Amino acid sequence: MVNMMRDDQTYMKYDSKIFRQAFYKKMDEVVISLKTTHTALETNLVRQFAESQQHC
Repeated sequence: MVNMMRDDQTYMKYDSKIFRQAFYKKMDEVVISLKTTHTALETNLVRQFAESQQHC
C-alpha cells in the first residue's frame, strides 16, 4: 500500500512537471506570436501614416 502511494506521488510529480513544461512552452509560443503580430501591426500603421502624409 505504501509503495503504491509512493508510486502515485512520483507519477503525479512527474505528470505535473510534464504539464508545466508544456504549459510554459505554449506560453512562450503565445508571447512570440503576440510580439510578431504587434510588430506587423506597428509596421503597417507606420506605412499607412507615411502614405497619408505624402497625400497632404
